[in-house]
Amino acid sequence: EKIAKAEKLEVTDEDLEDEIFRYAQATRSTPVAVRSRLEREGLMDSMRSEIASTKVVNFLVEQADIKDMPGSPAPEG
Repeated sequence: EKIAKAEKLEVTDEDLEDEIFRYAQATRSTPVAVRSRLEREGLMDSMRSEIASTKVVNFLVEQADIKDMPGSPAPEG
Protein backbone atom coordinates (compact mmCIF):
# COMPACT_ATOMS: atom_id res chain seq x y z
CA GLU A 1 0.00 0.00 0.00
CA LYS A 2 2.84 2.39 0.82
CA ILE A 3 4.56 1.64 -2.47
CA ALA A 4 1.33 2.19 -4.37
CA LYS A 5 0.86 5.59 -2.73
CA ALA A 6 4.51 6.63 -3.12
CA GLU A 7 4.55 5.69 -6.80
CA LYS A 8 1.01 6.93 -7.44
CA LEU A 9 -0.13 3.52 -8.66
CA GLU A 10 -3.87 4.05 -8.58
CA VAL A 11 -6.62 1.66 -9.60
CA THR A 12 -8.75 3.34 -12.22
CA ASP A 13 -12.34 2.52 -13.12
CA GLU A 14 -10.95 1.16 -16.39
CA ASP A 15 -8.62 -1.18 -14.46
CA LEU A 16 -11.62 -2.41 -12.49
CA GLU A 17 -13.75 -2.92 -15.60
CA ASP A 18 -10.91 -4.81 -17.31
CA GLU A 19 -10.53 -7.13 -14.33
CA ILE A 20 -14.28 -7.72 -14.13
CA PHE A 21 -14.28 -8.55 -17.85
CA ARG A 22 -11.38 -11.03 -17.42
CA TYR A 23 -13.08 -12.64 -14.45
CA ALA A 24 -16.33 -12.92 -16.39
CA GLN A 25 -14.53 -14.66 -19.26
CA ALA A 26 -12.75 -17.04 -16.89
CA THR A 27 -16.00 -17.99 -15.18
CA ARG A 28 -18.11 -18.04 -18.35
CA SER A 29 -20.28 -15.29 -16.99
CA THR A 30 -21.09 -11.76 -18.07
CA PRO A 31 -19.39 -8.61 -16.78
CA VAL A 32 -22.78 -7.34 -15.59
CA ALA A 33 -23.37 -10.51 -13.56
CA VAL A 34 -19.87 -10.40 -12.08
CA ARG A 35 -20.17 -6.72 -11.14
CA SER A 36 -23.58 -7.34 -9.61
CA ARG A 37 -22.24 -10.22 -7.51
CA LEU A 38 -19.20 -8.23 -6.35
CA GLU A 39 -21.40 -5.31 -5.33
CA ARG A 40 -23.99 -7.54 -3.65
CA GLU A 41 -21.33 -9.39 -1.65
CA GLY A 42 -19.35 -6.25 -0.82
CA LEU A 43 -16.26 -7.41 -2.69
CA MET A 44 -15.53 -4.39 -4.89
CA ASP A 45 -12.92 -3.07 -2.44
CA SER A 46 -11.27 -6.50 -2.38
CA MET A 47 -11.11 -6.48 -6.18
CA ARG A 48 -9.56 -3.00 -6.14
CA SER A 49 -7.00 -4.13 -3.55
CA GLU A 50 -6.10 -7.16 -5.66
CA ILE A 51 -5.60 -4.96 -8.72
CA ALA A 52 -3.45 -2.53 -6.68
CA SER A 53 -1.28 -5.42 -5.43
CA THR A 54 -0.78 -6.62 -8.99
CA LYS A 55 0.23 -3.11 -10.07
CA VAL A 56 2.79 -2.92 -7.24
CA VAL A 57 4.29 -6.30 -8.12
CA ASN A 58 4.49 -5.34 -11.80
CA PHE A 59 6.13 -2.03 -10.86
CA LEU A 60 8.71 -3.77 -8.66
CA VAL A 61 9.54 -6.30 -11.38
CA GLU A 62 9.98 -3.50 -13.91
CA GLN A 63 12.30 -1.64 -11.51
CA ALA A 64 14.35 -4.69 -10.56
CA ASP A 65 17.98 -4.65 -11.65
CA ILE A 66 18.75 -8.33 -12.06
CA LYS A 67 22.40 -9.10 -12.66
CA ASP A 68 24.08 -12.38 -13.44
CA MET A 69 26.79 -13.13 -10.93
CA PRO A 70 30.11 -14.18 -12.46
CA GLY A 71 30.66 -17.90 -12.10
CA SER A 72 27.00 -18.59 -11.39
CA PRO A 73 25.43 -21.24 -13.61
CA ALA A 74 22.62 -20.08 -15.80
CA PRO A 75 19.19 -21.32 -14.74
CA GLU A 76 17.83 -24.20 -16.73
CA GLY A 77 14.59 -23.85 -18.50
